[in-house]
Parts: sequence; C-alpha cells; structure tokens
Amino acid sequence: MSIIGEILAEAKRKGYINFGPGLPDPSVFPLKEIREILSEIRAEYLNYSPYDGLDELKEEVLRFLEKRGIENREVIITSGAQEAIALVALYLRGRGVRMGNPTFLEALSAFRTLGASVSPAYIDENGEVPDIADAFYVIPTGHNPTGYTMSLERREAFAQLSDRVLIVEDAAYELIYYDKYRPPIASLTDKSIYIFSFSKIIAPGLRIGVLAVPEGIKEELLKLRSILNICAPTESQFLVLELLRRGVVEKNAEKARELYKRKRDLLVKELKPVLEFSEPKGGFFLWTRFPIDAFEFLEKVKEQGVVFVPGRDFYITKPDLRSARLSFSYETPERISEGAKIIRETLEEL
Repeated sequence: MSIIGEILAEAKRKGYINFGPGLPDPSVFPLKEIREILSEIRAEYLNYSPYDGLDELKEEVLRFLEKRGIENREVIITSGAQEAIALVALYLRGRGVRMGNPTFLEALSAFRTLGASVSPAYIDENGEVPDIADAFYVIPTGHNPTGYTMSLERREAFAQLSDRVLIVEDAAYELIYYDKYRPPIASLTDKSIYIFSFSKIIAPGLRIGVLAVPEGIKEELLKLRSILNICAPTESQFLVLELLRRGVVEKNAEKARELYKRKRDLLVKELKPVLEFSEPKGGFFLWTRFPIDAFEFLEKVKEQGVVFVPGRDFYITKPDLRSARLSFSYETPERISEGAKIIRETLEEL
C-alpha cells in the first residue's frame, strides 16, 4: 500500500482532519439523479460489457470529448483513470517515459512496476517542461501533487512535440479549474493519448474512466486489457451514460468548481501567513514546504488529529524531504479552519 493509502485508512479509522488523499466532497455526488437512473436499470446492464465498454456510452463520451475539441480518437471505457494509466504503462513497458519531478504517485508506481524506464522532467508553476523521450506523462490542470496548471504556451509546445513523442495527458482534474478554462493538449493535436475520469465530478465509487487514443493502437491496448480487468462495471457505465445524456455531468462540474474554489480560498487564506506556496488554479491540492522534515511535522500534527501527505514519495529522484501535499477537497469548511489552525500553531512552536 502506498503512503496515500496508509494515510487514508488511518484517517478514516481515527477520525483525523483529512488533508491527505484527494477525496471528493460527498455533497457533490448527484445522489437524486443516480437513484432515479438506477430505478430504470435493465438486466442487460448487470452483465459483462464489451472489453472497450458499452457502445452507447462510447458514443456519448466521444460527443463529450468533441465539445472540448478532442477528435480523431478511439475510446476504451476503464475502471477509473488509474486503470487507464496502468493499461498505458503496460503498452509502454520497456520504453522511456518522462514524468514531472514530482508527479502523481500512483502513476509513477504503475509505470515503474509495469516495466517502463521512468526519468524525471522539470516542472514549475507553468507545468511540466517538454523534453524528448518515447513518451511523456503530463497532468496539465490541477497537477497532482503540486496543484500547478500548465500554461497555454506549454500545452501548445507539447502538442507540437507529439509528432515525435507520445504524449499521455492525464486530465482527471480538467473540469476542476478556478481560473479560466485552458484547452486540453489533446484538442491541439490528434496524436496524443487522453485520460479522463468521472470520479472528481460525479463520484469515484462508480469507477468509470476514459482512455482516448489515436487510431492504430486501440487493438494492442485491448489485447492487454484482460491482464487488468475484463470490463469496467457495467452498471456504472449505464449510470454515466444517462448522466451524460441528461446534462448532469456538465451541471455537476460547475457545482464542484464552485464548492472546491471556496475550500481552496479558505485553506489559502488560513495558511498564507505561515507557509509559502503557489495558489492552485485547479484540482484538489496545495503543495508547500515545511521548515522541518515533512514526516516529522506529520507526527506532530497527528497528535492533534490532522493528517496530510509528505511529498517525498512523489519524486522520481532527489526528493525534497520538507515538501508536502495538502488536499482541501474533502473536509468541511469548519474542519479545514480547525486543521489549518493546528498547523499554524504547530509551526509557531518550532
């Protein structure tokens, strides 16, 4: 189990104020609509689906992507974005993959474990810096763990690079933005891989993700699919299909942005007097640096009922032991303020 899984389990077991794993706020979940749709479900949606997903869902997803300028792709419906990442990692085994340093821990683990040769790429407040490799994994909006959102200029540079490098775009937070919307890299080129998840805007328990790939590689990916899974949950595929048809996904995304922006603003306000960080323009995370080792600081605040994720494990090389990721997505405003106060007071005591 990764450090994120360990902290999630401990936070739930002990009732800690949870700035750790990036859990969505359950108040965002469209429960009313989900209950209505489930009452209409037919037996066929409780059976296996084709390996690449329900045909009608794939068609609806293609329309969803086209609204964002993403065309000339073939779609595989996956069990969340993580399965899509793992499937791409299997496809790239034995090849070189660049990733930001730091980067999403579970993606780093997937590429390493499944046989890719991972190398670090520089990342700053404008996102990952383009470089040459067989493939390049990027998180343009609400980067995990840094919270950075890639500039339009960098997105255009990656689109140009796609002539020589397979760009793998993880767009899990694409619709959770707090600044102006920036087009996905996949809308600027038809040669990249695009990974999307409905977890952050509908509900992660449905486990529905999208792997949209250029023509010519889908069949090879499907040959690898059975190593991981037979198909995504068919009941969940039906739910997402109907939520897309009824406009719930777009409406819920707007609701989610408003809620998470308020939470981001609150945590930024509470911690700005005592910590340095770049205000996240998307996603769930605030990336910062403590004056002491982050694990040591974690032990101090855990004693008072607060957890976060130390940044060490997000690095490919040369980890900053004082770095840390704080998630503002899950807790209520009251508990965010309470947890931030504990962090402030602990910092003042150092």
